[in-house]
Amino acid sequence: MKRLFPLVFLMASGAMAQDALFPDFGTSKLDVLRYDLDLQVDPVQNNLQGTANLQIKTSFGLKEIVLDLSERLKVSSVTLQGEAVSFAQVGNKLKIASQKTLPRELTLNIAYSGNPRGIADPSAPDWELGWSQSGDLTYAVSEPVGSFTWFPVNDYVPDKALYTFKVTVPKPYVAVANGLLTETQNTGNSTTYLWNSQHPMAPYLATVSVGRYDIESLKTSKGLPVLNYFAAGTSQKARNTMALAPEMIEYFESILGPYPFESYGGIVVNTDLPFALENQTRPVYGSGIAELEFVVAHELAHQWFGNSITPKTWADIWLNEGFSSYFHALWVNRKITKVDGLEIDMAMLYRQLRQKAGDALTVESPEELFGDGVYDRGAVALHVLRKQLGDDLFFRTVRTYVRRYQHKTANTEDFLRIARMVSGQPAVIDQWSKDWIYGEALPPYPGL
Repeated sequence: MKRLFPLVFLMASGAMAQDALFPDFGTSKLDVLRYDLDLQVDPVQNNLQGTANLQIKTSFGLKEIVLDLSERLKVSSVTLQGEAVSFAQVGNKLKIASQKTLPRELTLNIAYSGNPRGIADPSAPDWELGWSQSGDLTYAVSEPVGSFTWFPVNDYVPDKALYTFKVTVPKPYVAVANGLLTETQNTGNSTTYLWNSQHPMAPYLATVSVGRYDIESLKTSKGLPVLNYFAAGTSQKARNTMALAPEMIEYFESILGPYPFESYGGIVVNTDLPFALENQTRPVYGSGIAELEFVVAHELAHQWFGNSITPKTWADIWLNEGFSSYFHALWVNRKITKVDGLEIDMAMLYRQLRQKAGDALTVESPEELFGDGVYDRGAVALHVLRKQLGDDLFFRTVRTYVRRYQHKTANTEDFLRIARMVSGQPAVIDQWSKDWIYGEALPPYPGL
């Protein structure tokens, strides 16, 4: 694996129009400010009829807008600033041209429909990505580039936007999405659910799910709503594990500061999904995965690391997964007093990493995106930094990073800049990053 310094510099400087790992998706030439999605979903027929209203800032001199949208979804009309415009669907792209230079801020309205379907995950081809169906239940899990399978989107990781979802479904189905449920409208044989995500969100974190859900409503001691949605057949163990969310939130708040969003709660689907995805405020779990306490803690930690602070590029994904892996380990070991359970866990992860090859922390291809290096080496690297700095400086560094980049994007160098400033030990930070982040070989672990 090559060192990532040149690639990181190019992307951080804005010299690349697309993410280097997924150059066929999204563009930096568009800044979508908000998506207002009006969706009618028939979960039995897996039919979707949608209208997407997008508010966009464009680059100077742009004459064409190109969005990502699955070719399975056919566009029937597009208006720009309220006027009908010509468009073309070419593969999985929606191209909207103008006879003159586009205004720097504009509104697009796109009507589309079809039978959405997921794609093979480019980072793990055995998995399906995007819009999925299981029986009469639908759900969306889109990391890293699957949102285009169900709405027109600039599928570019740092392009965070506000979202609203108006989802109409036949009774007795329930529609759940990101954010806060603000209104429910009953009309004849259908129900319309209005969801509002009040903070910026990366495209891959948007989700809508429709099913015959059983809903459990909880709250933290501060009154934060926690809504868990359970498909039929969800085990009691999964329900009990998901019910720990309010306690988990309060534990992480004691370390990191306030929970960054307006609500929380998971969706447990009726399929053996082999992973969970941390959709903003509304993670999705397979029926068995939801029973694992460390997984539920991991997806919650992502609300700070990945969702509130989103990576500027997919090459920086260790900022999501390494941090969330370390903080789920903190939760798991929080009550162990007789032995240092966290130290035992980190030493065990290190030994496992030492037995493998190619588990560097930096990412240069889609296939490496969710490798052990990103999760385990990232967690161990943070633990080593904690040992080097001491608890006070380490957690002050993390809290400062969380505050500075809340609801923004960050890359590795942003975190290192905070660490140098807060710790006052730039030489220590530089050596640590050289060894643990950018280095090819696995460095020695203190004490082993």
